[in-house]
Amino acid sequence: ADVPIDWVKRAGRVSVGVFCGLYAGRLLPLYIIEGGFRGQQYRDILANFYWPGLERVYAGRTFIYVHDNAPAHTARVLTDWLKNSAPRLNQSIKALPGYSPDLNPIEHVWARMKRGLRGRNFQTREELIAAIG
Repeated sequence: ADVPIDWVKRAGRVSVGVFCGLYAGRLLPLYIIEGGFRGQQYRDILANFYWPGLERVYAGRTFIYVHDNAPAHTARVLTDWLKNSAPRLNQSIKALPGYSPDLNPIEHVWARMKRGLRGRNFQTREELIAAIG
């Protein structure tokens, strides 16, 4: 007897954008990024979550904010916001080369996350987000 074959179209891998930071050796909350990670999203995360806390913690004190030269980190919408709305944060930024774990400890976090997810097949975005934690 003929058995019909059901073809299932697979659209490729499931992926999500994740934003995170470190403060005094502690991991800050993970943010799942909707859509691509662009300067607008980075600015919004800094403006709404990180910068207010940095201002409180470092009131009147010097601090260094580290990020690499990823496109979102150098986008005009972000650099304009830094110059106009957060000049103190702008002055504290040290841009590092990408994937430099010796200089930027967050790279160890990303490597550990990737190791934990490697080889696993996620059918939905929600499954992947749950696995990330």
